[in-house]
Amino acid sequence: MTRFPSAPRYNLARKKAYKLIKDLNIRTFPIKISDIFSLFQISLRTYEFHSRKIGHSIEEIIEATGAKDGFTIYSPRKNSYKTIYNEDVYAPKRINWTLAHELGHILLRHLVDFNLTKICRNGMDDPEYQILETEANTFASELLCSPALINILPVSDINIKTISHIFDISYEASAYAKKKLQDYPELHTSHSSFFRKQFYDFLNVKYCMDCHYHFILKGAEFCPICGSNQIHWGNFNLPIFTFSKDKKSKEVHIMHYKNYPTAENGHIKDRCLRCGNEDLNEDFDFCPICGTPTTNTCVGIPYSLSDKDTPPKNGCGKVLPLNARACPYCGGYSRYYSLQLLPHWVIEARQIQKEEDEYNSPSTDEQIPF
Repeated sequence: MTRFPSAPRYNLARKKAYKLIKDLNIRTFPIKISDIFSLFQISLRTYEFHSRKIGHSIEEIIEATGAKDGFTIYSPRKNSYKTIYNEDVYAPKRINWTLAHELGHILLRHLVDFNLTKICRNGMDDPEYQILETEANTFASELLCSPALINILPVSDINIKTISHIFDISYEASAYAKKKLQDYPELHTSHSSFFRKQFYDFLNVKYCMDCHYHFILKGAEFCPICGSNQIHWGNFNLPIFTFSKDKKSKEVHIMHYKNYPTAENGHIKDRCLRCGNEDLNEDFDFCPICGTPTTNTCVGIPYSLSDKDTPPKNGCGKVLPLNARACPYCGGYSRYYSLQLLPHWVIEARQIQKEEDEYNSPSTDEQIPF
């Protein structure tokens, strides 16, 4: 048996949570903990099920264990775990936290290392119980809504309600995570690099409220499709998207604009957009047939596209996605759009919508003949 810790091992709990995230390749939130239990083949039962099985009421189970939310049982003989949780007392958000908490007990080896068959308030000295509970709570917080990740979320107002929406956790859990960040800001800032790398797409996804483009591009201030500055972090759990969701599907409308095969250096692959030449080397800066540039860059506002409200100006010259009409960094026009290699976004959006409507509508053969 391992010697019982004299104080909570916060660093161990954090590292266990990070390792789980990395091992399971978790890249987005919210995390559904019951799926992890299924993946690890850990038995998960409700109080009601357990009550029927052992022949005691739920009230008697709570009184015997001192656990209103849930608890975990370990069988040394079978080397197996069984987590029992109360599905009737709390909302799903609270249940998810309870399961993350119990998963913490399991992965931190509390029951194995300290020779326990179950962890509950009744049957343990209070100081020891509090140490293990604190470690499990730290694990749950770092897994479901790490303070280090909250610190780098691309939203201006990090309040408890916003945290709850993003991570689908209770207000109580949101407040717990935010307080941890406020109490130890430097500590959690030092851990942010893990989340910047692991959750790059999650942190850098954007959504344009004008043309409904959903894209991933770090540092974007403008939509690359329509040039609008009405772009937001594309996390559809945010309250701002509540009224943008379809009433039936409950999903936010996304327009899928045409993409073009791109090499690692930003050059177009396969064929030239102007002449269709398929003999393009990735090192070519221009098409050898028609001279069209093989990269799409920011050209600012050319004289041909300027007017009294938008006078000509130089672009920033950055390499842009091949389907970009506008520069997402400075708002200027793209080279491909200025050369009329890309249609206006409204024209393409209408064509896409027309094709989708034709695809979704029943064919003549499928129509009912009466």
